[in-house]
Amino acid sequence: MPILITTAYTTTEYLLKAVELNLVKYLVKPIAEETLLETLELSFKKIESRCPTVIRLSSQHQYDTYNHTLIFDKNIIKLTVSQTKLLDILITNKNRAVSYQEIENYIWIEKAMSSAAIRSLVNSIRTIINKETIENVSKIGYKIKLYE
Repeated sequence: MPILITTAYTTTEYLLKAVELNLVKYLVKPIAEETLLETLELSFKKIESRCPTVIRLSSQHQYDTYNHTLIFDKNIIKLTVSQTKLLDILITNKNRAVSYQEIENYIWIEKAMSSAAIRSLVNSIRTIINKETIENVSKIGYKIKLYE
């Protein structure tokens, strides 16, 4: 979490203790509005760099996890609710395979779905992005491969 301090203290001792917190900025009052805005922007950039909201799925495809939208060459691609939920759960769990059961419970909540329905949903996403984006982990589930 980015930390910024607003204070009236200007002593070196206080400043040195504050620096140990790995601050974004140490602001001495009174604070100019422009300085505060710049500091907040810097804080937001630090947060986004740690946990980006736009994830690259291919050289041309990006997924905005905040708005739940797929972007192709700066154009939004319409997705069904199920396709969006599938991308959400795979990206949220990008470092592991998501089981068939987890996918079923997340997308269809209280309805049971066949493995063919899940495969069909995955294939619909693969058609839009590319086949290598979603990997089948045999007898476990699916894992997303993010573009680097």
